[in-house]
Amino acid sequence: MITRKNFFVIYKLIITIICSLALISPVLSQSVSLTVSWNQNSEDDIFGYKVYWGTRHQQYDHHKWVSENNTTLEDLRSGLRYYVVVTAVDYWGNESAFSDEVSQIAGSTEVPAYLVLETNYPNPFNHDTAIEFSIPERTNVNIHIFNRIGQLVKDMRIGPLDSGRHVRFWDGLDDQGNRVSSGIYYYQLRSGSESITKKMSLVR
Repeated sequence: MITRKNFFVIYKLIITIICSLALISPVLSQSVSLTVSWNQNSEDDIFGYKVYWGTRHQQYDHHKWVSENNTTLEDLRSGLRYYVVVTAVDYWGNESAFSDEVSQIAGSTEVPAYLVLETNYPNPFNHDTAIEFSIPERTNVNIHIFNRIGQLVKDMRIGPLDSGRHVRFWDGLDDQGNRVSSGIYYYQLRSGSESITKKMSLVR
C-alpha cells in the first residue's frame, strides 16, 4: 500500500514521437502523437497509473488513466513542447507523488528563422484562448493584451524562453483578475526590439 512513509519513485520517462496523424485545415497545423513509457513499479499492489501533460512547465491541463506502463498521447499540435509526469495508484486509491517531469517537442523540431505569431485559437473565444508563437533563439518574451482603444489590459510577463514554438493561454482576465467585457482585443508578442500584433474577439 502507498503511504506517506513509503511513497515510491517512478523512474525517468522515455518519450518518443510516433508519427504525424493528420493535417488540420485551415490553420495547417499537424496533429501528432507521443508515446510515453516508464519503468513499471515494483510494488505488488499497483492498480494503475495516471499520466498528466500540458504545454507549460509544471502545469498540466490534461490527464488520463492507464493500466500499463505506457500510453500514447494523441491529437497534439506539431511543434509545441509538451511536459509530462506520471503517478502510480494502488488498489486503495492512494496516489504517489509526481515522477520527474520530462518534455518533448511534438512533431517538427525545426528552429524558426524569424519571430512568428499565430492566430489565436479558438477565435472568437468565450472562456480562454491559446496564443501560439515561435522564436528563432533564446530570448526574453512578453505578450501584451490591449483593448480596442489601445489601453493595456493584460501583461503576461513571460520572461526568457528557448528557441522553438511555444503557447500561452489568456483566460479573459485583466491584470487585476477582473473579467473583461466582450469585444475586440489586440495581442502583441514582443521579443527584444521586434514585435508582432494580431486581433482577436472575445464573446461572453
